[in-house]
Amino acid sequence: MKAAQTDVFAGEGGFFIYRTNEQLRASPYGRALMAKGNAAAAFVGPYRAAMFKVWEWAMRERNQMVSLEFAETPEV
Repeated sequence: MKAAQTDVFAGEGGFFIYRTNEQLRASPYGRALMAKGNAAAAFVGPYRAAMFKVWEWAMRERNQMVSLEFAETPEV
């Protein structure tokens, strides 16, 4: 979430919402997340929740328009 907030500060105008764990893991955000114990990294549910929080924060706190785009499967 901090990386996404940093992107908003830098003027990023949109984020992808991934449909599958595989899509997320192949994305730049997913590649930055590390595996934890026996669990693979980058799960789409927590990622989506974080991106919606960043979207809400950007719109409400920074008054900055940020779009959320659903990634097309299988493209990333």
